[in-house]
Amino acid sequence: MKKFLISIFIIIVVIVGIPLAILGIMSDGKSFDDIPTHLYHEDADAMKLLYEEIDRSLAELEEDDEADLVFALHQDVLNTAIFEAIRGGEDSEGINPDYLPGDDCDIDACRYVFTETFDMGNRTVHLRVPGIWTTFDADKDETDKGYITLNLAASFQIGDGFTYRTVVRMKGAFRDTEEDYILEFDRLSIGSLPFTQGFFTTIMGWTGAIDEDNVEDNLPFGTFDLDNLRMTIEKEALSEWLREDEEAPMMALVAEFVDIIYANRMLHVGVHDEAFMVTFEVSKLRNDAETDIPAYLYDLHGPEGYDPERFDIKRHMETRFEEFVFNKALAKQTVFTLDERTFNKILYDTFEGFEEFRSEREVDGRTMGIGLDALWFEFHDDEIVIKALFSIDHVRSLIEMRADQTASSPTVLEYTVSTITIGKDEGESEDEYLVIENLDAFKALLADIGDAYFGEFDEDGTLVIDIDRLEDLFDEGIADGAVSVESFDIVKGAIELEMAVDSDLEHLLDGFTDGIRTALKDMDAAGLLADSLNVEDEGPEKDAVEKLQQIQDALIADEDAEIDPEDVQSLFDSYGEMSPEAQETFMQTFEGLMDESLVESFNDSFRD
Repeated sequence: MKKFLISIFIIIVVIVGIPLAILGIMSDGKSFDDIPTHLYHEDADAMKLLYEEIDRSLAELEEDDEADLVFALHQDVLNTAIFEAIRGGEDSEGINPDYLPGDDCDIDACRYVFTETFDMGNRTVHLRVPGIWTTFDADKDETDKGYITLNLAASFQIGDGFTYRTVVRMKGAFRDTEEDYILEFDRLSIGSLPFTQGFFTTIMGWTGAIDEDNVEDNLPFGTFDLDNLRMTIEKEALSEWLREDEEAPMMALVAEFVDIIYANRMLHVGVHDEAFMVTFEVSKLRNDAETDIPAYLYDLHGPEGYDPERFDIKRHMETRFEEFVFNKALAKQTVFTLDERTFNKILYDTFEGFEEFRSEREVDGRTMGIGLDALWFEFHDDEIVIKALFSIDHVRSLIEMRADQTASSPTVLEYTVSTITIGKDEGESEDEYLVIENLDAFKALLADIGDAYFGEFDEDGTLVIDIDRLEDLFDEGIADGAVSVESFDIVKGAIELEMAVDSDLEHLLDGFTDGIRTALKDMDAAGLLADSLNVEDEGPEKDAVEKLQQIQDALIADEDAEIDPEDVQSLFDSYGEMSPEAQETFMQTFEGLMDESLVESFNDSFRD
């Protein structure tokens, strides 16, 4: 950087012999007052200023659901960063760690960015640089064009002669076109004296301060034209660069997302007065403010967020097993139903509330959260919908992936991703949210992920769910080997598993289920439970007893009646919401009406 700055001032030195009138035009001591010394202090922190601006941008999004994300990189932020770069720090070596101009500075060490003395012929030149800063200006005529100016204040003295003070201004024009970002040299001036581009490039080539090949070698994408001092970044090149790493499928997905943003003209970049502006049309990506994860997942939250003590997988699987037993007894079915609520709670608990997928940052006294809030499944007869809710502070974006069932057998189901939408709200038309049409990148990412908890994504990104993976869900709550899964299917709202009981234990299960029917139709189990549970107050205990009374009435009316499985499910939805003590009372009431040795053998053989 220092070599580059000296090169700039060689321009000044080489015209020392021109008439004094021209030197007068070059002189510009008044602009020294424009050096932004008000930003310079020991605790200067450009990143803090940057995060404050991000916070302001997000606050505007929170206040207005229709607002776009408008981020302004103010010239004060960049000038603070330049000041920090000059001084250096723990991780970087600066030009002058003592640089701190201001009222308290009275020595050269803090007054100047650097000083340099060198000989030119028989003359000694003293160069002093008191400041480097930038300014941003909009073009008054072209809305897609603006200017970034690098200002270098300098004083130079030849021998013991007069000291000249001037400001060198290198002005670059930035444009955001439909296909490219272009930053090109506009003009160079010393004081009020302009210089041609050709003269400037000649000096750069002469000093070797800028080497075209070296610049391009250090650009990840884009081209640099030394003759015209123009840097061009093709927007298409950005996504191509992201796709270069074939071993990183996530980058391919990001590239696809970048293409969508550019194709829909959602990102606008430009230079305005005093700020570099980035406008991101997030309205297509964001959802309504009330969009949230399923309310039942908040059952796993305490005052501080996700609480692992709020969910007991073993207890929930035991509840589902009790529902299976009552279904066999009352509906004469051998289907174990794992509803999507329980499934998603297990998923949420397994990933510990997805806390590792979120981060928080303190910005200007408030906490800003960024990341994945949750991922959950919705089950339908012929498709699975996978939903993921992301948030940046209060801005929420829901990604919805629909996968159609493309192959089925009693032991294997396959689902292929057919549609991915981002930011879709109920009732919106297609132009109000994003649709990812090229699914290849997304499928490659799924293939790379592989494991999908209750299935796996194969090399084509197809979700394969097999019976062995589902049997792993029975590691909790049910004794090993007592039951097995013979077949399964995914239906609306649940996974249904056809269960087989170990042949040596069939008589125990039959005896226990017969005892349940007998307890209801002959022994008034519903009445006994009404005396034991809280049926005065609204709540799951009252709901369970009322549902059980309906079932009991049906059995008394027809002892061979087959109860609707939905009634059994409703009963155990309420049962699942009871306290562990109330659940124990519920089961003990039935078991107290059965043969004691049967109950003991059943518990030993089936309950974990």
